[in-house]
Amino acid sequence: MKKSFTLVLALFVSLSAFFVKSSVYAEGTPLFSVSSHKVSAGDIVNVEINIKNSPGIASAILSVDFDSELTLESVTYNSAIGGITQEPSALSSPVKLSWMSLNPVSGDALFATLSFKVPDGAGFGKRAISISYNPDDVCNIDENNVNFEVQSGNVEIPCPHNNIEIRNAKEPTLSEAGSTGETYCLDCGEKIADGEIVYARGDANIDCAVNIKDYVRIARFLRDNTLDISEYADVDGNKIIRLDDIVGVRRIILGDFT
Repeated sequence: MKKSFTLVLALFVSLSAFFVKSSVYAEGTPLFSVSSHKVSAGDIVNVEINIKNSPGIASAILSVDFDSELTLESVTYNSAIGGITQEPSALSSPVKLSWMSLNPVSGDALFATLSFKVPDGAGFGKRAISISYNPDDVCNIDENNVNFEVQSGNVEIPCPHNNIEIRNAKEPTLSEAGSTGETYCLDCGEKIADGEIVYARGDANIDCAVNIKDYVRIARFLRDNTLDISEYADVDGNKIIRLDDIVGVRRIILGDFT
C-alpha cells in the first residue's frame, strides 16, 4: 500500500512540474520577449524585443535567431533607456544585440526594434524569431547575474483559406435538430467557422420536434402575428406563413407530406 502511494505521489509531482513548466509565465517574472505580427508577402515588419519585469539590469547581450526566409534590414536600440550599445557586425542569424548602462533598467522597457523584410511570394505560415543569452551576459549594477525567461515571437503570413470543406453537416429530422456543418481549411487545417443549427420544416417553436404544438403555434400566430414564431413554420417555403402551413404541419405529423 505504501509503495502504491509513493508511486502516485511521484506521478503527481512530475505532472505538476510539467504543467508549471508549460504554463504562461507567472506575473512578475523577468522576461525578454519578441513581438509577433501578421503580414503579407513582400512586407517590411518591425519586430520589438521587450524587457518585462526587470528587477534592475545594467547589461544584456542577447542572441536573436530568426527564420532563414526573413531578411534583417536594420537594428535600432531604444535610445530612451540610454547606455552604450553595439551595432551588430552582421545582420545574419543569429544576430547579437549588446547594451550596457550605469543606470539600470527596471520594470518594462523596449530594448530594440528589428526591421525584417518578408520575401515576395512567401507562402503562408509562421517564421520564428527567438532569443537566447549567456547567464553571465545579463547582470545588475553589482555584477550579479539576473535570470530572465525568454519568449519567442514570429512573423506570420495568414493562410488565405482558399481550399475549404464542410464537415459534420447533418440534416434535421422530425425529432432532432441538424447542422450546416463546420467549415475547415484543407491547406492549414484550421476551423474557419462553426456550423449553424437548422430545424426541420414545420418546427414552428424550434423545440427540435414537429408535432401538434407546432400546429397550435402557427394557428395562434395567424390569430395574433405578434407571437414569436420560427422561420421553419413556413412549411411550403413561399416566405409567407398562412393556413397552408397549418395543413402542411398536420400532413408532416401524419406522415403524408411530400
